[in-house]
Amino acid sequence: MFSGHSLPRRSSNRCRFRARRTGIILAPVPTLLHFTAKWAEGVCSPHRPVVAAAAQELGWAVREVDIDSEPETARTYTVLNVPAIATEGDVSAPPLVGARPADAIVRHFRNSE
Repeated sequence: MFSGHSLPRRSSNRCRFRARRTGIILAPVPTLLHFTAKWAEGVCSPHRPVVAAAAQELGWAVREVDIDSEPETARTYTVLNVPAIATEGDVSAPPLVGARPADAIVRHFRNSE
């Protein structure tokens, strides 16, 4: 189980493994976290393919996070509204809130690398 010790966000060799506060070891590639909620499907559902297209262009993975099912993860990334996108992995950028076009998502996270 998680010992309570946090690992640095980036190691000197730019290792992409990092532990969140929950102690889960992350994927070996940068990951877009797409924050959604069941009660906001009208906005979140059409945004899924846009996020997937942006992740494909970046060469990153996508993980959808339901803020009601994973409130600790939402708190960790200070997500208060959905849809929102944050990064997990090699980069640390402020989360994007609201539905955005794929090119805007790509630009935002490329500029944060």
